[in-house]
Amino acid sequence: MRLQHAAVRWETVNGTWVPTADPEARWWFTWRLPRLEHLVAATIEAEELRRSFILPPDACGPCLPTDGAFFHPHGVPLVHFASAPMDLFDSANAFDKVDVASQKPLACAAVPHRRLGSPSPTCT
Repeated sequence: MRLQHAAVRWETVNGTWVPTADPEARWWFTWRLPRLEHLVAATIEAEELRRSFILPPDACGPCLPTDGAFFHPHGVPLVHFASAPMDLFDSANAFDKVDVASQKPLACAAVPHRRLGSPSPTCT
């Protein structure tokens, strides 16, 4: 499991970046194992992680567009969370772009994947 770039969605208004109430779209690159795909979907729902998309590791080409790319060709099952905020490769990238409110739900969603167990309805 890898969590990367949990970001708030920003937009440009009159030449200035302004945060929105939404997170950036969340991509969950998930190995093609039905049990794992179901678990990812169930935990996303349980933690109310809206704007989430479950994608196979090769959805964007033969390798993940993330750090997980090195594991996929070797058959290592993975769940790799990423978003692609517009500031990712920009000098404006700073801690104010982090989606702080999603940190706990994302961590709670990651825990069940480690043991391939059932997601708990709530994370405390």
